[in-house]
Amino acid sequence: TKQNRSEIHQNFMAFVDKLLDPQRGSSIKKLTLKSHVGVRGGTDSSRIQTWICNVLDHGVVDLDMFITLKGKSPPVPSLIFKSKTLVKLRLGRGFTIKPSQDVSLPMLRTLFLDSVNFVGGHNVVGTLISRCPVLEELVVEERRCVDWTCSVSSTSLKRLHIRFDRKFTSISLDAPNLVYYKHSGYVLGKYPNVKLDSLIEARLNLRMDERRMQGVRNGD
Repeated sequence: TKQNRSEIHQNFMAFVDKLLDPQRGSSIKKLTLKSHVGVRGGTDSSRIQTWICNVLDHGVVDLDMFITLKGKSPPVPSLIFKSKTLVKLRLGRGFTIKPSQDVSLPMLRTLFLDSVNFVGGHNVVGTLISRCPVLEELVVEERRCVDWTCSVSSTSLKRLHIRFDRKFTSISLDAPNLVYYKHSGYVLGKYPNVKLDSLIEARLNLRMDERRMQGVRNGD
């Protein structure tokens, strides 16, 4: 029954509350959470943000959050971008990223962003990367209809995967130690700056929109 399902869900959330209680003595090194927010039987966004803050207090190293969202997306807790322990971070779908001036992720080596919302200008990804001095792998996927401009500049970055299912205005790449690059989606309008001196492998799965295809046909 609906009542039984609701009771089961409430019991589960209470269990997670206890599991991630910051008063527990043991540390939590890895957390993977996949949840629905804003739907009947789903988890409320404030609960998820509390859980994130709690595992950060535990010194989490690997954090994987994939949220299916209905309604306004919740902001990522600012503490997540000040973690001194995170080595791997994945944020999927139901989050809004608005990095503050004091962003610092000194241990982060892998960053995966899947269809998250960005606040603070076109190049929020570039801002984040500049505050991750040992970042080695970056994956950015965008499956919605958005107009994006991105600039990636990093001397530590070794692997980069970009996937855009919609229009993507331009990208600049300044990654002299990058050895692997994968790009899926539309051919971009502009490549203002490309510096990939150490590239060994590139995988391109690109397509053109009708306007650019017509330009090719016309010899433009």
